[in-house]
Order: sequence, then C-alpha cells, then structure tokens
Amino acid sequence: MDPLDAILDRLSPRRRAHCRRVAEEAERLALHFGLDPEKAVLAGLLHDGAREIPPKEMLRLARKKGITLSSLDEEKPTVRLHGFLAAEMAREELGIEDQEVLKAISSHTLGSLDMTPLEQVVFLADWIEPGRKEHPGLAEVRELAYHSLALATRKAMDFTLLHLCEKEEPIHPLAVEARNQLVMNERKRIDR
Repeated sequence: MDPLDAILDRLSPRRRAHCRRVAEEAERLALHFGLDPEKAVLAGLLHDGAREIPPKEMLRLARKKGITLSSLDEEKPTVRLHGFLAAEMAREELGIEDQEVLKAISSHTLGSLDMTPLEQVVFLADWIEPGRKEHPGLAEVRELAYHSLALATRKAMDFTLLHLCEKEEPIHPLAVEARNQLVMNERKRIDR
C-alpha cells in the first residue's frame, strides 16, 4: 500500500473526503497564483492526517517530540497539535523533507508568522473547500481567495476570531500573532 494512502486510510470517510476537497481547492488556488500545485495537493491531502488522534494521545506524542505545551494546548490539544503531528507523520512516514510543505501542513489551523503563499493556500483551502457548511464570512473569503491570498487569509482569521469570541472560547496566541502580522503587513503596503 502507498504510504500516503496508509495515512489517509486511518481517517474516517468524512475526514478523508474533506482532505481530498482541500487538496483540490489548494491545487486550484496554487495554479491561480502560479505556485507549485503538487506541493499544494500534497499539503492539502495530509493537513488533517492527525486530526482524529485522540486528544490524550496527541498530548503524549507532543511531549515525546519535546513540544512545549501551553495551558491552552493542554485544554484543547487538537487546535494546535493536529497540524503539527500531521506534519511529523508526513516527515517520518512519507519521508517528506520539503519545509514549505511541512510548514503548510503544520500551520493550516492557526496560521503562523511569516506565512508563505503555500501556507496561505492550504489555510484558505481548508477554510473554503466546497464541503464547508455555510458560516459567517465564508462567501466573502471564497470571493477574496482568488484575488489576494494575504487579505483572504486575514479575513478568514478575523471571522474565526470573532466566532470564538462570540462563543466565549479561548483564542490561541499563535492565531492572534499570525493575524496581527498580516494586518501590519497590509498597513505597510498601504503606507508605501
């Protein structure tokens, strides 16, 4: 069996279908913006490879890898750790060494500082893939995604943060840092 299929076969049919839709959307975005579509497809397929690992096991694996865990990671491990662990699976089980692909897998939920265009493609593809249920901001971000990766990524982050605030949920500081950097980058472009 192909190692990629082995990872995908661990996922539920619903999650596997989601990963395929993300890969297809990531490919469309990559082609639109002149990026490597193979990297986008690979990162899209693998982005949720660890999503269904039980939270306690995620914490155990993260500790084993020497990851410093915040209190929020301890309380809600899936938020940050599933992307990180999916990237580790890609590296260890598939031999993927391309840091751009691994970073796109790792940061697809919270974003990161200095997001590359590929990271933004995978982040957005996960947010806008055709199987997503309608939610606030989806139509706007879908429209923006093919005009400006950075602006669409920032808008998706804005809508996510607003949603978390409305639900009185904690917000991971990495998401806030990534969003703030995108805002500051926008201001620098405007001030030029």
